[in-house]
Amino acid sequence: MELSEEQTIFQIILHSGNSRAESYKAIKEAREGNFTLAQEALEKSREELDRAHKIHREILEDTEKITSSPALLMVHGEDHLMIAMAENTLISEMLEQFKLIHKLSVRIEELEKHVRRD
Repeated sequence: MELSEEQTIFQIILHSGNSRAESYKAIKEAREGNFTLAQEALEKSREELDRAHKIHREILEDTEKITSSPALLMVHGEDHLMIAMAENTLISEMLEQFKLIHKLSVRIEELEKHVRRD
């Protein structure tokens, strides 16, 4: 069964939203020092983003499917997609910062233990 134009656009919104949720889950896990789980969440985020982007690309390639009535919905779907893409990029960078912060915190603790012994 083929999806209607509106249902197809809602798929962009759905997968973009799923991407954003996984991105924020990645931040939460990284903040808690769970970098493996953070990386897994970020990978899921990218998979959802790829799904949304693929649907968007298919719609654009078949512009005859786009009617004037759901144009506002299409803009809304594109907005969700672009936000998810930007957040995914930023959160990916944030994960690297959390890893560095964690590494530095561990190093500081080691140095403090060494100083206390002396």
